[in-house]
Formats: sequence, structure tokens, C-alpha cells
Amino acid sequence: MYIPVITKIKITNGILVERDLPKPGEITTAVGDKVEPSQKIGSTKVSYKIINLGNKFRLKRGLSFGNTVSKGAVLGSTGIKKFKAPFKGILYKNDLGSCYFKSVSQDYWLLPGVWGEIVDIKEGISVLLKTQTKDMQFVASTPGFVSGELIVFPNPSELLEMEYLNRYLKFASGKIIYVGDCLSPMVLERAAALNVGALLVGSASAHMFDEAKRLKINLGIFSGFGDMKTPSSVYFELNEVSHRYVFFYGDKGKLSIPLPVGTEEPKTKRKVLKFVKKGIDVQIFISKAYGSYGIVDRVTKSSIFVRLENGEDIVEVLPPYIFAIE
Repeated sequence: MYIPVITKIKITNGILVERDLPKPGEITTAVGDKVEPSQKIGSTKVSYKIINLGNKFRLKRGLSFGNTVSKGAVLGSTGIKKFKAPFKGILYKNDLGSCYFKSVSQDYWLLPGVWGEIVDIKEGISVLLKTQTKDMQFVASTPGFVSGELIVFPNPSELLEMEYLNRYLKFASGKIIYVGDCLSPMVLERAAALNVGALLVGSASAHMFDEAKRLKINLGIFSGFGDMKTPSSVYFELNEVSHRYVFFYGDKGKLSIPLPVGTEEPKTKRKVLKFVKKGIDVQIFISKAYGSYGIVDRVTKSSIFVRLENGEDIVEVLPPYIFAIE
């Protein structure tokens, strides 16, 4: 008896990744160089905070645009409301007459985020790297792209999810966060408020998926729609690389984890079908255990018996309601 195969994790070599500066600067590497994730390969100057004061802003007498001012200094006013500098910065006006206050420029270092080789350079702008990744496949995902640090929350309670989300309150912006088996409305709303880069979950309702798109939140689902657990193999891999730099490709339906140079893709061919035998990992889709993962306990001429992940329950299932997981 054979059943279809779902590939959750695979290694891919020869991936091209472009890393660019937020504004023109200096690239400090060369084509052919081998690099590591935290190696500095370029730099520029960036103002991390900018406040739009509008075109009705009146500059305080004695001050000039382009001058650096200290935190707390009165810069001028909009109507009767005075504006004090919330940080050390510079006042400037654009060609349309709008006034802005930006923080003093600081060094921005471009990091590759991956192990790889430089294959092309746009001078002062970006580098193109050839690398290798471990790709974790989504069942469904919103079509955005983001890269950043991966944060993995422990499974599975909603209360614990919120506790961890609040713990990362000050630096959740831009992070890619695995939040548990099932996405809750409370976690989605909090993630939107914190400007999280992407959310990873085992499952979500169709409504929550639509809400993520409406809120413009990148969302990747590993198991499916409804209330399903994350595969143990997927959670283990995520936990192993927590706090590493990863890439969310929503349009390609995958999360890519950079691997060290020389990591080889398994030489065995990926299978479309797999022979059913005792001990293989499977996912089942029958009403009493929809979306559950387990291990084949025994096979008869007419049925497949699967022991669920809790180790106690055994369910009987037949194709097409069972898939092998690799």
C-alpha cells in the first residue's frame, strides 16, 4: 500500500540572496570572497528616527536649517504648540517646503546573514551571494518577504504566547516569530501593534488568515487551516535555530534557514509516493483526528493504524486521508 508524501524540510544549494544597503554607501567585499553571517561587507550612514513637522512649522528665531541641536531644545512651533527636540538631531526642509527633524546619522553595517560566496556587486548599493539553505515548507502563507532574527516561543498555551510576546515588546519589530500550534486573535492584534516581521504557526482559521492579510502581517502556516499541531520535526528544527537570521518567502511558501558552506543536499531522490510500513511519520485527515500527526503502528490488508503523537490513541485510516511526512 502506498500513500502520498508531504516534504516539510529540504536542503537546497545554489540559492542566490541579495543584501542591500538602506542608502548608497560603501561595499567592502569583492566578488569571489567567502563570507559568514555576521561579517561586515558594507556600510553607510543612517538616521534611524525622522519626524515630519509639516509645512506650517515656524523655526525659532536664531536657529537655521541644517544645524545640529541637542535633545530638549525648543526648535520652533506649529501654531501655538512648541516643538522640543526628543533626541539630538538636525532640522531640514525639502523642496516642497515640508520641515523634518531627523536623528544624527549613525553607522549602519551591512551583514550577509548567510554563509556563502559573493557572486556580484552593485558598487555602493548591494551584493549578491550564493548560499545554501534548509527550507521549511508552508501549507499556506501570505505573499510577503522579510528577513530577520527568528524567535521561537515554547508550545502551546495562549497565555504563554502572550507572556513571551510582551517580553519581546521592546524589540519585536522586524522579528520572525513562531508563536505556537494555533494563531489566536489576541496574538495577531498584538503582533500588528509591535510591527512584527512575520508570524509562524502550526495552524490558523481561514478568518485569521484573511485578518493577517488585512493587517498586512506576513504569516506562514505549517500544518493547515483549523486547529492543528505543528509537526514535531518542524518545531524541533525551528527550536534548533532560534535567534538565527532567517528568510520568510511568503510568495514561495517557505522559510529559509541559512546553512554553513559545504552542507550537502541528501542524495536520495524525493518521493511522490511512499510504501506504508510500521514506524513511518504520517499526518491524517479524518474527522476524529483531523490534521493530527502520528506514527504508523501496524498495517493490515485493508487498513492502516496510526498511533497519535500523544502516544495513547490509535486511529484507523485509509488513503486518501493519510500522508507520509518527510
